[in-house]
Amino acid sequence: MTEEPPEDTQAPAPVRASGATPEAGATPADGGAPETAGAPRRRTRTALIVAVAVLVVLVVAAGAVWFGYATIAARLQAEQDLARATELVEEADLVVIAADEVVQAEVTPLLASEARDAKEQIPAAQEQLDEALGLIDGAYEDLSEENREVADALEDSADARQEMFVEADVLVEANSKAAAALGPAEDAVEALLAAEDRSEQAVERFNEHTEEGVTASKELTNQAIAKLTESKGLFEEAQEAFPEADFEPFIEYIDARIALLQQSVKIDETWLAGGNENLEKANELLEAYAIEENVVAALAETLPASETEPIAAAYAELTEDAEERYLDARDRAIEADGRLRELLEAEGS
Repeated sequence: MTEEPPEDTQAPAPVRASGATPEAGATPADGGAPETAGAPRRRTRTALIVAVAVLVVLVVAAGAVWFGYATIAARLQAEQDLARATELVEEADLVVIAADEVVQAEVTPLLASEARDAKEQIPAAQEQLDEALGLIDGAYEDLSEENREVADALEDSADARQEMFVEADVLVEANSKAAAALGPAEDAVEALLAAEDRSEQAVERFNEHTEEGVTASKELTNQAIAKLTESKGLFEEAQEAFPEADFEPFIEYIDARIALLQQSVKIDETWLAGGNENLEKANELLEAYAIEENVVAALAETLPASETEPIAAAYAELTEDAEERYLDARDRAIEADGRLRELLEAEGS
């Protein structure tokens, strides 16, 4: 028989360690809702995670807005730089055209000043093209695909123009020298022909064998010497203007011709002195004159066909390679300009 416990005795409440999970069905002593250790802490952590997530979303959204704005701003700046580069190429083109006209022009004395003006403008135009190429390079990464095609064509156009300028500098300089030499050389030939004319007249008057005729011969011969001296000075001026041109054959001939005519004057003076002795002396001088005249005539046979021949020969030697490179760069510039025009027309349509 089992002994029953006293009625007022209760079983001890179960003991749990701090933070332990209560047994199923266990209730607090006050009969309230079950209490789970650490629950308030989990609600705080969850709220913190939610707050941080919202903050991250806001930061990412703000970054996306900033990135979008920065991208748009960069593209706008790139397009402005491309537009400025186009303006610079167009401004440089004024000098490109001026230089091209000089390069393509026929060499005349009037071309000299145009060539000098064009040559003086080339350095500034080269700087404009350098600036344009720098803007294109800096803008390229931020441009749209369509504008990159425009930038490529514009860059090719500017590069070709730069190469044209390099060669044009040589060609324009040669044109300038040739044009500057041409005028004096033409005047030198005119003076030389005038000297020959007076010399021929002097021979005719001397052959009259009269005092009046020989006196006129002496005067005409002195005029011929003066014209030869003028011609020599003009050839030297042409030589100075275009050092690469060889005018030395003309100068050598003129020196020999002056020396010959000085002998002619001496003959006239001896003849005019009168007397048999002087007449015999004049005849001896005439024999020596005839021999020297043959030497001078042989020099005349070696002269260039015209005064332009030395100029043309020197010009060709200076410009042959440069002209070929220039024309090649010119063709590439025209091709690039055509592509650029097509692209811009396509954008505008």
